[in-house]
Amino acid sequence: MIIGSGKENTTKKEVKENNMNTKSLLFLIAITLISKTGFVQDYSCDDAYIIFNDALKSKDYPRAYQFWQILINSGCEAKIKEKPTIITNGGAVVGKVLKEASPERQVAVRDSLYYNYQKGIEVLGRQGKILEAFGSTYARYEAKTKAQETYDFLNESIEQLQEKSKSSSVRYFYTACFYLYQNKKLDKGAMVDQYLRLKAIGESAIAAESKDKKWQPTLDFLLSIAKNFLTCDVITEIYKEKVNADPTNQALLQEAFKLLDDAKCEKDEVSVDFYLQVLELSIEIEPSAQGYYGLAKLQYAKEKKKEACETVQKAYDLCEDDALKLEIIKVGVACASSKWYGIWMSDFPNAGEPWLNKAVQTAKQVSNTSLDPNLTMRKLAYAKAIEYCEKAKSLDSSISSRATKMIDQYKSLLPSCNELFQMGHSKGDVVSLGSLGSVTIVCQ
Repeated sequence: MIIGSGKENTTKKEVKENNMNTKSLLFLIAITLISKTGFVQDYSCDDAYIIFNDALKSKDYPRAYQFWQILINSGCEAKIKEKPTIITNGGAVVGKVLKEASPERQVAVRDSLYYNYQKGIEVLGRQGKILEAFGSTYARYEAKTKAQETYDFLNESIEQLQEKSKSSSVRYFYTACFYLYQNKKLDKGAMVDQYLRLKAIGESAIAAESKDKKWQPTLDFLLSIAKNFLTCDVITEIYKEKVNADPTNQALLQEAFKLLDDAKCEKDEVSVDFYLQVLELSIEIEPSAQGYYGLAKLQYAKEKKKEACETVQKAYDLCEDDALKLEIIKVGVACASSKWYGIWMSDFPNAGEPWLNKAVQTAKQVSNTSLDPNLTMRKLAYAKAIEYCEKAKSLDSSISSRATKMIDQYKSLLPSCNELFQMGHSKGDVVSLGSLGSVTIVCQ
């Protein structure tokens, strides 16, 4: 059941009042911390910045922290505008100090970290990187209790930064979405929408060869949460209304199809009719290999083999993408195995699977008396099958284990060397075996 609207329940007035109260509290905390240093009045903003920067470079974080407090609280707004890194580097410094702070100081230091980013927003505006740092800080220290704040800041930063966002902030954001869902502030539809949005951003970052190497693990993490919502019934519930309202929107139809396909909804009674509707509408607007491929799978699931065989051929004829073509061929194999395994072998000469199939079909020829009237000779079909298994292993290491098991099985079925000798044949001889062609004798 879809619940909520994805909107926060607090009013704008309440948010403004809460922000003002929090800001005042953090300002007082920061001033208290500064007063303990006893030397604020002795340093200008320029001098404080120089000392802060030197301490930062030398990794003297306690000293850098002291002078950061001066910069953030002593009327140094002009300096912050001139040197915005006071905020970003300041956040890093406070984070280092927080790690080393005693338990009784941690709350105060953490609140000064929040104040740092509030100050940055006040002086520099709602810049994406500052919003990202602020939201990520909430997520790091108060993920559940500050889920709404995390959501608000990171939602805004991700909208600004897109694929230039940090993968960690995207992870924090979707986690916040999940906490809000648990608190009934976001619905299932919002969880699906946000997943699709974040997935697209992550894929763009990877395509752009982002220096952030954690995007793929982040996409995997997003899916680990989203898969709880990407069920056939939920996808149908969310998209059926959208599709009925806008049935000629090809982008929407493709999005719905991809979700239904990934969730394998062709076998789901609740979704199968909607799935069929999506495919038929999409193909009517623009016939495509992807559309016909999905339709063929659905027809097979509904036991309409004849229609499926015709549809899969249409998918193949339109397909220009090798990855999709391979999936289409695999569906075709269920329709007419001999034909489609031949196409597989022709289109993908380095594929091992068709050779394993050829081995299986060759081994079956042992029962074909037209091959040779003598059973001992027909058993040499197993030798030919072994050749095909070896060929499959040489082409595709992923099927090596399966090929080896088949080879061991066929070896145990080979004719006796003694029987062949009595027929005038020896191990290593090459004989002709009907439609199987030349076979090198292997025996046991």
